[in-house]
Amino acid sequence: MFSQLTKAAKLGHLIPPYQNRFHARHQTHNNAFILRSLIECACDHSETLYVAFVNISNTFPSTNHSALWNCLEDLGLTGMYYDWLRSLYSNMCYRLILGEQSSEDFKAGSGVLIRDPVSPMLWNLYLSTFSLPPHKHDIALNGTTISHLEHANDMVIISRSPTGLQHHLDALQLWCYNNFLTLSPSKSEVMIFGNICPHVSEVNIIKYITSDLDLSAPPQFTINGHTLRLTNHFKYVGITFCSVKKDIFTVVYNNKLKATTISSHGILGTEHLVGRGHLPPKSAKHLYTALVDCHLIFGCEIVLNITDSAAHHLEKVQHAFFCHILGLSSNSILTPLYTETGICPIHIC
Repeated sequence: MFSQLTKAAKLGHLIPPYQNRFHARHQTHNNAFILRSLIECACDHSETLYVAFVNISNTFPSTNHSALWNCLEDLGLTGMYYDWLRSLYSNMCYRLILGEQSSEDFKAGSGVLIRDPVSPMLWNLYLSTFSLPPHKHDIALNGTTISHLEHANDMVIISRSPTGLQHHLDALQLWCYNNFLTLSPSKSEVMIFGNICPHVSEVNIIKYITSDLDLSAPPQFTINGHTLRLTNHFKYVGITFCSVKKDIFTVVYNNKLKATTISSHGILGTEHLVGRGHLPPKSAKHLYTALVDCHLIFGCEIVLNITDSAAHHLEKVQHAFFCHILGLSSNSILTPLYTETGICPIHIC
């Protein structure tokens, strides 16, 4: 069932390219890379980029059956497998059990089975009907307009102006309302990359002239009547973006430096048990590969070395570790560290 549904969705190009989760040949960090590119594009043009990280609540339990069947019909996914799926959910009953007590059987009009291989694809197809109306402040990358990205139920809404972002948030809220879904304001946040003050063209000109408007105050964005929290850093699919530093990946480097230092000290600390110099370099290399190297190369497809100092501290940890396990001085030349261990440096000039 899963393979047939996946094959039909692939042949029909039914899953939009901006949906990255549960999508064949799509890497986890694809959307993070796109977002990084959009931020750099806006920076190159001296523009401010407004990004909202929005979460849809309880996606699998909230998927409405009637809306899902209508969606599959509209996409042309009917036939034997469609009838089997619809029959499965139509005849399914639930029962609540608490201790020795249990409720009577009842049916539910929403929810797809968790851990069922078909459910992620059903969600992707359900979400494929979502789109945002064009706005004059949408940003384009290499000629392609990108106003939103999805990783399962974690959405990124993007615009070059406060009004554009709020316009898209309102459209998303309306789509969710029409499709029996709810947004989670408590799990949603907004980041502003660039000048945090709104453009004069985007504010009430009368209030601006009469000085009744404080342009130094950041704009506010709302979902379901709740104001979204404005933050200067947010972790999206494992990558933490920072909007108040020159290097937007400063937090990633700092966190991985701490993790790398702790892991390397933990490995070298085993010498207190086996004796100094009794940890074989081969064993230390295996431990390094498993516990240290994963932090040093984390997100290397996305997190570029914008400044030399960013990777320098990571290199120092790597050099100190290799010098210790090889019994070399901390002032040793670097070449033997890599020729003896067979490990490539993390930074190549």
